[in-house]
Amino acid sequence: MNKKNVVVIVVFAVIFFLLTSLFVENNKREAITITSYASEVEMNLDELIGVADLIVVGDFLNIHPSRWSTANGKLPGNATIELVSQQRLRIFADSDFQVTQYLKGDVESPIVRIRTFGGQVGEDSMIVSGQPKYKTDQTYLLFLFYNTGTTAKIDPGSYYGTSAPYEITDGKAVSVKDEWVLEDLIAYIQKSLSTESPSPTFSPVPTEFLIETLTPLPTAPTETPSPAVTFNEFSTETPTETVSPTP
Repeated sequence: MNKKNVVVIVVFAVIFFLLTSLFVENNKREAITITSYASEVEMNLDELIGVADLIVVGDFLNIHPSRWSTANGKLPGNATIELVSQQRLRIFADSDFQVTQYLKGDVESPIVRIRTFGGQVGEDSMIVSGQPKYKTDQTYLLFLFYNTGTTAKIDPGSYYGTSAPYEITDGKAVSVKDEWVLEDLIAYIQKSLSTESPSPTFSPVPTEFLIETLTPLPTAPTETPSPAVTFNEFSTETPTETVSPTP
């Protein structure tokens, strides 16, 4: 191959690279941001024990990256706000929870998959106030609800938790609402379940996820139910685009 042919090949390669870069740049879309709010439904501890599908103690093994509620976890390159709204697309993340004790309910596997909404996928984001921030180095007591919401068909079998989980440290179970000696809380739950009357029939039963909005309350006595806890079903405002384009 002579020098002239080499020069021609290099020139065509440069032109191809510039045209490809220009095409990609022109097809970049602006980032999409979803914000959420909640409507309130109040439950006390007894009611919460009655309606929860699972009540478990354990630890998180890992927290998976956030993804969109599409087949491949991503938005198409030409996605718009209208598409996200019409298809009720969400950003969520799953976590694997290793159960060490079942207080209510049971599943075949000792690992339960828990789904939370919000997070970031690329430049797109979903902001959900009140979502719990689980940690892999923390033991929890969780009230869980089977997922029957808009993402139920994506990797079926997940659960949602309340936004005020009990963190267990040094024999105490602490949430933003109250504090118990762990043994006392477990004993209270078990006693409530052994004498449980039919579950409350009020609605709505959580189907998407729960958000708590009340401020922390004083520590509750360990022999009596905790103060009322406020829950909220998931709802979403119209998605909005960010001002600056995606890099």
